[in-house]
Amino acid sequence: MENERRRAIRIKKPLLVHYSKDGKVWDISPVRDFSETGMQFTINGKLEVGRILKFSILIPLKPVERLEFSGKVIDSVELKTRYGASVPDMYITRIELMDMHDEQKALLRRYIAWVLKHDATMSKLGFK
Repeated sequence: MENERRRAIRIKKPLLVHYSKDGKVWDISPVRDFSETGMQFTINGKLEVGRILKFSILIPLKPVERLEFSGKVIDSVELKTRYGASVPDMYITRIELMDMHDEQKALLRRYIAWVLKHDATMSKLGFK
C-alpha cells in the first residue's frame, strides 16, 4: 500500500459502511478513510484483488439517503498493531468506487469539501 498514487484527497472521518460479498448477506465495518474515488475499511478475512463488492453508506449531509454502489478490491493487507504484531484474520481493504451516479459523486464531493473546511476552521480555533 506504500506505493499507491492517490488520485483524490482522502479524509479520515468516522463513517460506517455496509458491504456485501454476494448481494444477499450484509456486514458492517468502520471506514478508515475515503475519497471520491475509493476508500479503506477493515474486514474479517482477506479478499482477493479484483473482487467486486456491494456497498451502502450514509453521508451526514444527507442522512436519510443511502449511497449505494459497487467497489473493486484493489488491495487487502493484514492489519497490524502499532507494535507490528498481526491482528488475527483482520485486513485493511482498499477499494475503488464503481457504479456511482453523478448525484452520488456530487454529494460525496460536497461532504469531503465540508469536512476539509470544518477541519481547517477547527485547527484555526486550536482544536485537532
